[in-house]
Amino acid sequence: MASAASREMAPTASSGSVDVNGTMRGEYRGRRCPRWRMRDASSGHPRSRSTRRAKTLLVDADGGEPFEKTHETDDGIVVWMRASGDASCAAKEVMAVATFRDCTAARFRRAVLDAERYAEFVPFVQTSFAVERTRNVKIETSDTASGAHDAHDARGDAHDVVWVYNRVKLPFASARDYSIKIVSSPITHAGSDDACVFVSSWTEDDSVGPAPSKGVVRLRRNRGSWRVADAADGGVAVTYRALADPGPGVPGWLVDVANKRSVPDVLRAFERRARSGVYEAEDEANVNSRNAWKAGNAARFFSGRNDFFGAFGAFRFPWLSASGKRLFDSSTLRATRGP
Repeated sequence: MASAASREMAPTASSGSVDVNGTMRGEYRGRRCPRWRMRDASSGHPRSRSTRRAKTLLVDADGGEPFEKTHETDDGIVVWMRASGDASCAAKEVMAVATFRDCTAARFRRAVLDAERYAEFVPFVQTSFAVERTRNVKIETSDTASGAHDAHDARGDAHDVVWVYNRVKLPFASARDYSIKIVSSPITHAGSDDACVFVSSWTEDDSVGPAPSKGVVRLRRNRGSWRVADAADGGVAVTYRALADPGPGVPGWLVDVANKRSVPDVLRAFERRARSGVYEAEDEANVNSRNAWKAGNAARFFSGRNDFFGAFGAFRFPWLSASGKRLFDSSTLRATRGP
């Protein structure tokens, strides 16, 4: 049995011996170890390689920090983020840009304006209703605080203003709610192709709506905008921006990670709603109801029971007698002419 001292002695290599361990070590490093695979053949040192990708930045017209591209989906929705100018806001401002080929700006606008029914189709929204609405309001200054200023958002035009209350339940936080003021511009036309352009912006406004309730966190920062326009090559080009402070208990980085996935889902939900046919069906029902109302009024007008012509027309205007059978019933004619 070999002693411990003999096991610790370094082996003596003759001039013709082969370093088997060194050969195996070199093969391992060359075949399997990524670090050794990158060794420079001339110097034997690993080649320097940066693992950081170059950032894609987008400079905004508001003069703030540039947006950084953080995610792009398979269907072409690009998500951008940048640090908020407000140090008290933990989350980043998010902007998503998408083009939907099977929709138009006019149809997408209907979904954006359907704020009181967001709970029917917007992810995470549990309750939504309009608190107050004002139409044809003159807006003299654009809301630059929310990043909603736009070249086609004509100042002085008549805008629709609606105050909306929403309650949301995020998958990583308790229930949140907020009241916002939404200012929507009329559809304008821009460019040589006379494309439709629509802009809507919102900001937090607790002056109206329900008071904060127990067990629900009230968001103190929630603002953003929509810009919807007909794309030059067909479809609708959508730009969505939002900045929301999640409130206590939710770190900003978690919101940023969630926005990469949830914001594209929000855009898809609006596009599906715009193409669902809900608004076209409502328009058709309104037209039918309006036509029925007009027909009913015309029938009552010519019925002869509570009308001037029904009481005196056939007597004072004999030329009506020829068409009286079509306009008045026989009982009214007998009453006015006598036996």
